[in-house]
Amino acid sequence: MQNKNGRAPLARPWLSGSSNLLLGAGLGALCLPLWAAEVSNGITTIKPQLGEATSLDVGAANLSVRGWLGLGTVIRAANPDPVLVKGASMNTLNDGDQNYRAGDAVSSAIESYVQADLQYQGLGLRLAGKAWYDYTQAQQSVLHGNVSNHYQSGAPLSDEGFVPLGRFGNVVLDDAYVYGTTALAGYPLQLRAGRQTIPWGSPTAGGMLSQVNATDYAALSRASSVAAETGIPDWAVYGKLNLSERLTLDAFYQFAFAPNVYPGCGTFYSTGDYVQPGCNQLTLNGALLSAIAHRSISTSDAQSVSNALDYVSRAPDRLPSGGQYGAGLQYLLNGVGRFGFYAANIDSKVGYTGVQHNTAGVLTPLLANTGQAQATGLSSQYYRSYPANLHLFVLNFASRLPDQTGLYAELGYIPDQPLAWNGADFLNGLLLGRGPLARLYKLPAGASADGYDRYQVMNLSLGGERPLGKWAGGDFKLAAELGFKHVFSLPDPAVMRYGRAGWGMAASQAYATCSGDAATCRLDGFITSNAWGARLRLEARYATGWPDITLTPALTLGQDVRGYSYDGQYSQGRFTTMFSLALNVRRDYQLDLSYLKTGGGDYNVLRDRSLVSLGLGMRL
Repeated sequence: MQNKNGRAPLARPWLSGSSNLLLGAGLGALCLPLWAAEVSNGITTIKPQLGEATSLDVGAANLSVRGWLGLGTVIRAANPDPVLVKGASMNTLNDGDQNYRAGDAVSSAIESYVQADLQYQGLGLRLAGKAWYDYTQAQQSVLHGNVSNHYQSGAPLSDEGFVPLGRFGNVVLDDAYVYGTTALAGYPLQLRAGRQTIPWGSPTAGGMLSQVNATDYAALSRASSVAAETGIPDWAVYGKLNLSERLTLDAFYQFAFAPNVYPGCGTFYSTGDYVQPGCNQLTLNGALLSAIAHRSISTSDAQSVSNALDYVSRAPDRLPSGGQYGAGLQYLLNGVGRFGFYAANIDSKVGYTGVQHNTAGVLTPLLANTGQAQATGLSSQYYRSYPANLHLFVLNFASRLPDQTGLYAELGYIPDQPLAWNGADFLNGLLLGRGPLARLYKLPAGASADGYDRYQVMNLSLGGERPLGKWAGGDFKLAAELGFKHVFSLPDPAVMRYGRAGWGMAASQAYATCSGDAATCRLDGFITSNAWGARLRLEARYATGWPDITLTPALTLGQDVRGYSYDGQYSQGRFTTMFSLALNVRRDYQLDLSYLKTGGGDYNVLRDRSLVSLGLGMRL
């Protein structure tokens, strides 16, 4: 069977299929209390695969089609944590938490994905598309609201202004490329051109190589979706040269840029109330009003978005304009395994919050700063930027032993990885001239602050899987993985710090005062030089008494042991536990039921997002 990218997949651990669960908070837990970046939800089950294609010969041409039709619902299993909902610095993180209570459906979707290949005389055309509609998100009233519905409590959320993949219902084109095989210097050369994902993937759940393609986390949050929806295709050319049976060389060039797509503001999975397009006001909830009035003022989200002095408006996002490119070399060493060597120049698929200063001073008009006129708004706007030209270097390895034990490893290095500034420092520096970023208070008119610094980072992940044989009538498998992440030359957090979404400003050498609670004032929870965690999955496959019906229960565990990683994949003390059950009938129908328990971690903003998920699908 071929995967979405049109080729047979390399031997990879089945643990990697559950990476969205196992990575916990996932890509992009990159800031901030009042400036919180997105935290990818990381709370989906292993997604179903497409089935075998149905073929039809039309003269000399061949048409093959396969697809998926799914229904699914997700129900919240725990009430919101009061600390995460009512905390003083949680105001721009908590809309999704406030909108639902235990027992509420947070998603109820119907979805279809269709993939077609037309082949004629050695050339092929692949077209794929998907359609979905989430009734709960589009029609069900919520308790709090979101920026897009102007915080109307008791009304449905709004997806006005959301990107096409982030909307509550849509029909979109996925793959659209031509492909074929020719010869170069006598060696077979496979070529593809068009809208596609690059067929590079990490053999481990936490590997770096997956950053080449953008990820559709909004699709992964729906119980009705299929694995083919994970990657976001973009316009590119790709070639693979088979130099021998053991040695292959491949390369790509992407002409356009596509960022990750995260669940929209106000949805259950969202932890950034202003991050996604369409969520275009960053509420201050009285922070600036308090500074102006020299007394404590607290405002609701609805009040905040109605007062130009109580929110920061959004400027156009800043997207990379150059191309992305890379090359890889794969070598199969007999009796050992397959080695991969990769180098690429890519753009960050994760956005970072920056500030654009339009006029002098903090308020507008200028005279308002001297008390000679009435202030009408802020002189700054925020924007989201996607840093360009990250240099990615990866070495990975995969092996399958004669007893079917699998071993996997990946070592990755990026010398220029962005790390987002801590949000409380960002806001206090910009508006009040305090803390490690006090210089932002004097940001000249027309200047911008992108909100991040670049550091060298390294990832190492090791994994293995082993069949355990039959027990109690089932075929058991066990998989485990260890991951380690390192940031080189990270400064002391008393001087400069990064990350830690949702808590206020800690003391620093530049500003020794801290008026928050103990968790806020501790120099803890920020990105650390080292972070590591472990993942484990135990699965059993049972053949039932009925022909062509299989039952697969599984237990998946994740534990972030030490440190806070730069990409949010590890947050000390955080855990995830998932019990799942999959029922397959003739490989044509699949029922998935799972319970996910999240918790642990002093600075884990997803610790109250436990859920139950039910999905039913049919392979077309």
